[in-house]
Amino acid sequence: MYAFHFMDATWRIAHRTNSKEPRPAWGTEAHALYEGIYGTRTEADTAIVMIRALLVAEGLTNG
Repeated sequence: MYAFHFMDATWRIAHRTNSKEPRPAWGTEAHALYEGIYGTRTEADTAIVMIRALLVAEGLTNG
């Protein structure tokens, strides 16, 4: 996952197509963070860290 600067001056999270990192399942807290819109790069990067921690907690990745 990575953060990118959107044209409306917000930051969003995207997932690389060839990444082995699992995508957050729909309806989970991790997915809500993944779909979020952030005001700064720091907020988006913090959300990525939180998403990865939630995926580890759900057992979808070993961190």
